[in-house]
Amino acid sequence: MVEYAPGRTAIVTDVRAGVPWLRNRYSFTGEWPADAPAEIRVVRRRAEREREWQWEGRAGEQ
Repeated sequence: MVEYAPGRTAIVTDVRAGVPWLRNRYSFTGEWPADAPAEIRVVRRRAEREREWQWEGRAGEQ
């Protein structure tokens, strides 16, 4: 998960020509290229999310 603007988070779905493409955390529809790729800040990595899910007993869920 990344923060692309103050208080606004999204999931990086792809990197095309060096530009990260984002999608809303709560919806699987709609992607957009990051307006300011240099300003994106990683707030949670996949491995961290997976560890949290294992801790909660939700391993394997999506």
